[in-house]
Amino acid sequence: MMLSFARSDGSYRLAIMAHPDHPFLGTFRLNVNLFNATLGVARIYFFNDTMNDFTLATPRLSLVLSRTHTALRFWDAGHAIHTNSLACFGRLLANFLT
Repeated sequence: MMLSFARSDGSYRLAIMAHPDHPFLGTFRLNVNLFNATLGVARIYFFNDTMNDFTLATPRLSLVLSRTHTALRFWDAGHAIHTNSLACFGRLLANFLT
């Protein structure tokens, strides 16, 4: 998953890649929930893009979501990011749209 965004307005491009052995195919829902552990203010530490329903007749190796999310105006390179409540953890790299 690669998240690029503009801090100026929170617009983003979220690219999600699949392994060639397990492409996106059929009917499924894609939910993305990210938690910024560096920030402590409730309205800006949580990013979500949920309820994305797909029906694909041919296999695809990537999907792209693009919208805006106001929380991203406060995120920055180096912030600690969790993908869920399990032990999935990473650092936000500098990948800004503008």
